[in-house]
Amino acid sequence: MNSDAKPRVSAWRSIKNRVTLLTLVIFIVSLWSLSFYVSRLLQDDLQKVLSEQEFATVSMVATDVNNDVQSRLDALELVAKTLTSTLPLGAAATQSTLENLPVFQSFFNSGGYVTGPDGTAIASIPAALGRVGVSYSDRDHVVAALRDGKSTVGKPVIGRLLNAPVVSMAAPVRDPQGRVIGAIVGVIDLGKPNFLDKVTQGAINKKGTASIIASQHRLTVTSSDKRLVLFALPAPGVNPYLDRNIAGFEGSTLVVNVLGQRQLASVKAIPAAQWYLFSGQSTDDVFAPVRALQQRMLWAAIFLSLLAGALTWWMLRRQLVPVFDTAQKLAHLAQSDEIPSPLPITRQDEIGELIGAFNRLLETLGQRDAALQESQQDLAITLNSIGDAVIATDTAGRITRMNPMAVRLCGWQLADALGQPLSEVFRIINATSREPVADPVQRVMERGDVVGLANHTVLLSRDGREYQIADSAAPIRNAAGQIVGVVLVFSDVTEKYRADLELLRRKNALNEAQRLAQLGSWELDIASNQLTLSDELCRIYGFDPALPPPSLADQQNLFMPESWVRLNATLKQTLATGLPYELELEMVPRQDGSRAWLLATGAVVRDASGS
Repeated sequence: MNSDAKPRVSAWRSIKNRVTLLTLVIFIVSLWSLSFYVSRLLQDDLQKVLSEQEFATVSMVATDVNNDVQSRLDALELVAKTLTSTLPLGAAATQSTLENLPVFQSFFNSGGYVTGPDGTAIASIPAALGRVGVSYSDRDHVVAALRDGKSTVGKPVIGRLLNAPVVSMAAPVRDPQGRVIGAIVGVIDLGKPNFLDKVTQGAINKKGTASIIASQHRLTVTSSDKRLVLFALPAPGVNPYLDRNIAGFEGSTLVVNVLGQRQLASVKAIPAAQWYLFSGQSTDDVFAPVRALQQRMLWAAIFLSLLAGALTWWMLRRQLVPVFDTAQKLAHLAQSDEIPSPLPITRQDEIGELIGAFNRLLETLGQRDAALQESQQDLAITLNSIGDAVIATDTAGRITRMNPMAVRLCGWQLADALGQPLSEVFRIINATSREPVADPVQRVMERGDVVGLANHTVLLSRDGREYQIADSAAPIRNAAGQIVGVVLVFSDVTEKYRADLELLRRKNALNEAQRLAQLGSWELDIASNQLTLSDELCRIYGFDPALPPPSLADQQNLFMPESWVRLNATLKQTLATGLPYELELEMVPRQDGSRAWLLATGAVVRDASGS
């Protein structure tokens, strides 16, 4: 591996790129959130200002229109009083009176007419229109004047004779007794100059739409948009904004008009005619300055975001140069066997403190590494000095360490055994059945405690030799108490095993000889006061050999008192002098009444030290 190679860092893992991207995200989110907030404030403020201005204008114009309507109704009522004495004189007198009323003609650009009680015109100006003789009894304003005696503004319609949009106003004509004897009607041709032109000719706004709505008829009277003149408005429930206006709303708000256009609109009532004045401007036109400002703020945000990203990237690159140099040196140290030396500190800032802390960490790690190496050497010396064989494994049962005794018994070289499964190197079977014995590592991992092998375990060496072994396995735990491996300790007990077998054979032969000779024996351990009886003596005494033997004091019940006293005295003398003894003892009568005598002989047995 080339130790001089620089560490390759992906673009996403680069600190410069991530911090730059994070800065851009924060800056863009903050700047654009601020832009959105400011634009919303500007839009709300602009809407509020424009709404107040437009509503003030609409209110002024609506007041003028209301006054004009009321003036014309008042004029009609004044003419009606004049006709009180003229109308009974006939059509000629009524026609003459109308023609001598110039104020009447100035208020109504299409003149007017007078009807009798049945709603048929009996006089008209201008006379050339031919209204005389025409029945207007179906007109709502004529009906209201004749039947209800009210002065009203009629429903805008297409005039029968004018063939143009007209608005008519009517007032009742009464006789001296107050009975309605006819009606005076004034007609305004909306296609000719009239007092509503202040609404339709841009007096309110130049770009929007201004309309007068007849609320009771759900009909547009006139409008600056010619498409809306005498336009039948939707039924209730179709347009909630229209329904609210007809219900009497006054003020400014955002609406969707009858043509489906979103507008900032102002509404003001014209009570004299049961109309209201509507003025609306498209929100695209109203908020065009805000849209332009938003676009400029967008470009400014993009420019500032790119500028902030570039400056952040440049600053990070400049400030983090020591960190990058340190990372390269660390990568070089990680790929080489050189002893790490302290890294240079080029600046006394947070990065310098970081490098200084890392240098102190290097020093501490060096000291710990030296201590670890020394500890490992001590461990290796200890393991090599132990007379027993030692094998260590990880939690998966793979061999991690073996001492020389384990190498000799298993027949594996250490280099070959490391990393091998324990069952491959430490092959054990039962000496009697020759069946494999369970892996001790698995048992330790399951129980988490020390386990030992069963008796008669044989180790099969790699070179073909077999060893009788005794062993135990225990878990290796870390500082947190977690099991990180297993240590196995075992020893060669082949010779001891053979000696035990020989001792067992001799013991069996002795027991057989005693059985044939009807000769029993017992042995008393002076140190532990433990009494051991042979199988034949158990038979003589009537004891079960499988049960624990009785104590020496318990045997007094087997002998007659005189014999027991002599036996006790003889044993004490033999222990004191070390001389052998021989005496006859009489046993207590058996269940069948027979008596038995025993010849007892004994001697002191000493160990190798003479004790």
